[in-house]
Amino acid sequence: MTSKPAKSIRSISMLGNTNTVKWTEDNVVPILLELVEEAQDDKYMTLGELLLSRGLYKQIFQYWLHKFDGNQEITHLLNFLKGIFEEKLLRGGLSNQYNVAATIFILKNNFGYSDRQDISLGVHRDDLDRMTDEELSEKLEQLKKANGQTT
Repeated sequence: MTSKPAKSIRSISMLGNTNTVKWTEDNVVPILLELVEEAQDDKYMTLGELLLSRGLYKQIFQYWLHKFDGNQEITHLLNFLKGIFEEKLLRGGLSNQYNVAATIFILKNNFGYSDRQDISLGVHRDDLDRMTDEELSEKLEQLKKANGQTT
């Protein structure tokens, strides 16, 4: 009687959601190292484009971040890979190589950027410098109440 050969990773992936078997540290690290190297090529404008070129889907990035949370090597490689594309966007937007509005949109929605918000204290800077600690505390409480914050 002969035993059946073990299923390869490729054949296992055809069976359904077997990510726990498919995506191990031993499998992911070499893929990430290759992705980091390929990401530096100007051929790829986005992380999604690079992943798709390798037959991977965009959501795998978040899956790996979650699955390997606490694994310093994989977390470093994932963050480094994300950083490469963040810098590509910044360079492209600043040099007008990319559409500036699209660049801003992508940076806000994928990299945590936001517009700077000016906060008006209702007090001039010189007035703040002349206020006592007690007056500053009172002004801070007024601002908190105005913004619906309780102490």
